Amino acid sequence: MKSKFIIISMLLIIICSPAIAAVNSTPSQVGRYQLFQGTYRIGSAQDGQVAEAKDVFKIDTVTGKTWVYMTGFDENQNPVEFWRLIEEKNAALKQSAQEM
Repeated sequence: MKSKFIIISMLLIIICSPAIAAVNSTPSQVGRYQLFQGTYRIGSAQDGQVAEAKDVFKIDTVTGKTWVYMTGFDENQNPVEFWRLIEEKNAALKQSAQEM
């Protein structure tokens, strides 16, 4: 009786192990996207004026992609809200960001 219980237990462990491993190997998405408010300066090349702006940003902690939260109006003057991907324009920006 005891050996029958041990054999059944071992079979259950062998049968269930792949399913348990599959569940545990799936990466968690909790906390992948982080939101933060940031203040930054915007400079004008024409008149040299510098303005300060505050925005909300979303960062994908897996890929490093960053979005800024935008609000405004569409062509029919309806209010719109969306996340705009911030893209690096050239290698100089990449180099500058890596040095920070």
